[in-house]
Parts: sequence; C-alpha cells; structure tokens
Amino acid sequence: MNSAQMILQFIEQREAEYYDVKSVDFEIGESESSPEGLSFNVIATIMHELKAKSAEGLPYVQGMLSAKAAEPALASAQESVFDVKVAQVESYIGEITRMSLYFNVTANTNGLTGLTEKDIQLYALDSTDNKVAITEFNTPSFKTMFNQGYANVERTFMEIREAGENSARGRLATPISNYDSYDRLAARDYAYDWWGPEDSDYNPAYSNWNSRGGDCANFVSQCIKAGGVPTDSTWYKDSGPWISTSKLAKYMVNNGYATKESYLDTNAGNFATKPGHSVLVSINNTIDVCYTAHNHNHQDAPFSSTELTSTYTFYVIKNY
Repeated sequence: MNSAQMILQFIEQREAEYYDVKSVDFEIGESESSPEGLSFNVIATIMHELKAKSAEGLPYVQGMLSAKAAEPALASAQESVFDVKVAQVESYIGEITRMSLYFNVTANTNGLTGLTEKDIQLYALDSTDNKVAITEFNTPSFKTMFNQGYANVERTFMEIREAGENSARGRLATPISNYDSYDRLAARDYAYDWWGPEDSDYNPAYSNWNSRGGDCANFVSQCIKAGGVPTDSTWYKDSGPWISTSKLAKYMVNNGYATKESYLDTNAGNFATKPGHSVLVSINNTIDVCYTAHNHNHQDAPFSSTELTSTYTFYVIKNY
C-alpha cells in the first residue's frame, strides 16, 4: 500500500458514518530529505455531503432535543435559542462542502524496491503544520457528540435555574450577538476570497506581514472588518491590535464585540486564537469544526481534537 492509498483509507474510515464523499483531490508538495528518509506534504481536498437528511439526524442535535424533552417548561421559554442552533446546522444539510486535510508522509528509502507500508510513516498536520497522529482528525463518536449536545442544553437550563432568566448569567442562554450589525457569513466569504493558497493571492489592499512575524491576525482582522466591525483609532489597518493575535482578541472582548465561547457554539465567521496564531472559523456542522487562515495558508481545514479542546480559545461575535 502506497501513501496515497493510506490517506484514502483513512479518509474513507473517518467519513463513512456521517458523510457521502463526492471526490478527493491530492496536491503533493516538494520532497526533502530528513533523518527518517524522504519527506513530503500532501493536501487532500475532500468534497462531501452530510448523510443526514435533516439537522435532527445528527447526534449533537439529537442530544439537544433529548435534553429539551427532559425539561419542557424551560425548553419552551428558550425555544427561539434552540431554533437558531438547529437552523444553523440545517444550512449544511443537502450542501456539498469542502474540507482540506493536511498530511506529512515520511518514507524510509533504504531499499526503495522493497518499500512496504511499514516503511511509510503517515502524520497529519495541525493548524501550524506540526506533525500529529492522524487519529487527531477522527470524527468524534456518536455518543460523544450526543452528550455534548445534551450537556450544552443542560448547562443553559442550570444557569437559568441558578441565576434567574433576567439576571446577567441567565442572559447567557440567549443567542450571542455582541455586535448586531455583524455579518458573519460575509466575514467567511472574505476569507474564502483571500486565503491563498499562495501569498501572492492575498488582498493587495493590505500589507503582508509574513516576513515580519506572521500574517494570521492581519487576515482575521480583514475578515472581521468585512463582516462589519468598524475600525477606530485603536483597531485599524496595520495597528497593533490589528496584526497581533493577543491584542486582537483583547480588543474584540474589551470593546464588546466578542465573547469567549465553547467551540461548539462558534460557527462560521467567528474566530479562534492560540498563542501566536489566529484563524477564522469557516465551518461548524457539529461533526467538524474547520478554519481558514493565513500563515499557514489553509482553507476549510478541521481543527485537531487537541486544538479544539485545549489549544485554542474560541470567540463569538454573532451566532445567528
């Protein structure tokens, strides 16, 4: 089995339960020598469609509905909130979407004529192109996603019971709208227009900061601006809060544009940061959460399981 077959086998296994795969295209990077042998990167672009015929067919939504059924009175009071979440997921049903998986292949080239599967090491690449186990990109189990949906609704109900519907904590149960004029899908579409794949494909109206520390926050700022967040005397093109990951997040929170939220509640057009890197979330269909970013130039790449649960902080400007 060669490396392409190994990657295809992995894709078939990860996609089997929740997606119909329409096509898989490969882009193979230049090879280079390493102590382990010959090494090269591969981008696998998958066009796929959710198998579910409605949002209610997905485990996360099923968990939400099950929790709602257990607390009908509270659920009724929050019906509009749940309708928003289900409608967001419903927008992916029946749509063919893209996902890009990034791999590194390292082959022990001692005796190429006898190269076998055991001579090939297959890694996945995370959002900053670190090698990680390919299992980091498996889809969660049905039980895990069901429980996430159930727990999210339970948490909302608990906040209402403990704090009261009119308290500050009770208002956490409402749809997140820190800046009502934000068009999160316009932000996402801007990301699609200007993500790359080459640096020469960046929007020429803005500076390219890749040679001066990285262009990731600069790109996310452009996306957020395209979504409608206004510039001011602090946050503007090439300013510190515009091009710095930590300063961008701090500015958006302190000025009331964004709040920290779970990745489960962070949908397309919102953003995420980890130390030294910023990305725009471009897909969240409850099975996969994907991002689009500069430096490293990635489009609709899924976060690894570690990135979702412990590496990134997720921020929501608007979720409906």
